[in-house]
Amino acid sequence: MNRNLELPVTPSKRKEITVETERILVIRRRYRAIEVWCDECLEAVVMIRPDQAAAVSGRSLRAIFGDIERAELHFLEQADGMLLICLNSLLRQKMTEARP
Repeated sequence: MNRNLELPVTPSKRKEITVETERILVIRRRYRAIEVWCDECLEAVVMIRPDQAAAVSGRSLRAIFGDIERAELHFLEQADGMLLICLNSLLRQKMTEARP
């Protein structure tokens, strides 16, 4: 006996789930944030190192340095060569990028 059973074909259902997340990054190191005058903001601001700016923004160091070269971030170069980035300008940039 040769039986061919045919099962009814039902359309498959598709569900799409969107997950929205918010990220909080806490920087804890021996380095203390420096509060200095930012000539662009015209106020005393917190300045952070480029590696910290990359961590806060979720971008690469290369992207951070590119933003500095294009004058998209405020920065200060200290006498010892240490580069510091204005946290206010970095956060403003992040908010601008997040807008639809």
